[in-house]
Amino acid sequence: MYVKRIQILNYGPIDQLDVTLPFDDDKPKPILLIGENGSGKSIVLSHIVNALIIAKDIVYPDTREVESGKVYKLRSSQYIKLSKTFYFARVDFENNLSMGEIWMGQDKIGNETLPIGFEGSDVEEAWKGIPTGNNDNHFSNVGENNGSQVRSLFSRNCVLFFPPNRFEDPAWLNESNLTAQAGHMNWSPLHGSTERRLINYSPLRSNRDWLYDVAFDRAVLEIQTPNYNLGEQDGQVIVVPVFAGFSGEANNSFESASRVIRSLFLEIQNIRFGIGRRRDRAVSLMAGNDLAIPNIFQLSTGETALLNLFMSILRDYELSGASFNSTEDIRGIVVVDEIDLHLHVSHQYSILPNLIKMFPKVQFIVTTHSPLFILGMRNVFGEGGFGLYRMPGGNEIDPEEFSEFESAYESFTLTSRHTDGLRSAIEGATKPIVVVEGTIDQDYIVIASKLLNYQLTLAKVELHSGNGAPNLNKIWNIQRYLESYL
Repeated sequence: MYVKRIQILNYGPIDQLDVTLPFDDDKPKPILLIGENGSGKSIVLSHIVNALIIAKDIVYPDTREVESGKVYKLRSSQYIKLSKTFYFARVDFENNLSMGEIWMGQDKIGNETLPIGFEGSDVEEAWKGIPTGNNDNHFSNVGENNGSQVRSLFSRNCVLFFPPNRFEDPAWLNESNLTAQAGHMNWSPLHGSTERRLINYSPLRSNRDWLYDVAFDRAVLEIQTPNYNLGEQDGQVIVVPVFAGFSGEANNSFESASRVIRSLFLEIQNIRFGIGRRRDRAVSLMAGNDLAIPNIFQLSTGETALLNLFMSILRDYELSGASFNSTEDIRGIVVVDEIDLHLHVSHQYSILPNLIKMFPKVQFIVTTHSPLFILGMRNVFGEGGFGLYRMPGGNEIDPEEFSEFESAYESFTLTSRHTDGLRSAIEGATKPIVVVEGTIDQDYIVIASKLLNYQLTLAKVELHSGNGAPNLNKIWNIQRYLESYL
């Protein structure tokens, strides 16, 4: 269910925004909204999410996420920008589906004239939709006369929203998470009901149970054991079953989830999911046959945020009833407010962009405050591989505007490597460590010790190059850090 165009006029901090979302042939490009706090990033997302909520209610009326008769996003004249007489907003989706709203600052009776400059536009269409009389607003939802199309799109798309207040209690804070065990999902067979959740605050339990069901189906229903003929013995043909792997929809889901976890933990060799026995049915992470993390609820907040985001895509797409062979087949829209929330800079810069790249048919529409995430997207997708829009005007800008942060990131990584190397040297040292400015200084001291017959004195210490005066300064700047190891 792709978004094609977003229009907002005179709404809160936004004067005028009109963005046609970019595609590469039939594949949507990721969309990044940037800007200061209060510039309208979340306002744009709210209009998209409101349309998706309404669409979901049409398809699954018995499992509403917003109470019947209420709305996810309030419509009010208070959102009309100061000094303006009305606001207008419209979101266009594929298949000619759209949702629009308009609100005047006063009743239409006696004010029927369309403001100058909007003749022939979508604003005029919405304006005409306001009934003449004591009325001041009009709203057209995405499902008006299009219920069958909405159902069709939901049946072959993942549709997810991750708000900025998403958070999983860490295991050390919540004992139930520490001892959490996987169980089968509660499936509802009723028409109009679903286990799919569009708004995702803390979906780790749902993702865990989904993974358990997937692993169960894979092991029980999709195991491949073709018979192998060993020949004849005493006149009888000896046939034995041979394990030949797994094949089927559950296996595709499990392998896709495994691919996500491998991309998230690049530093752990042969990482995979593990599921305990029935007395301790925790979902863990294994490094080969060794236990790496006993329970996924023990992951860090940032790791959990990434795992939740991309596991939820797999789960929601499978729950839609659509089948897929790999992550490249998954289609849909994922809206994330503050996608860099809880993430370390290295996760923002490298891991997150590569995970997004794994889902080329998913339309990611996200807000961010992280220049490093933007630079990482440029490195992974290329200059024109994603859309970058500055709020409140929605003006498309070039990632090069953030190039000054690249040198800052490189300095950070160099400092981290230098510090980690120094720490390792200190931890493994059996002698005092002497650090000199460079390798030439190191050579001078070694040669001088030979000429002056001080080799025995030099042998009592470890001589290291500091790789330049700046790094020597860093050693002094992190004196407290070093003292914890000396």
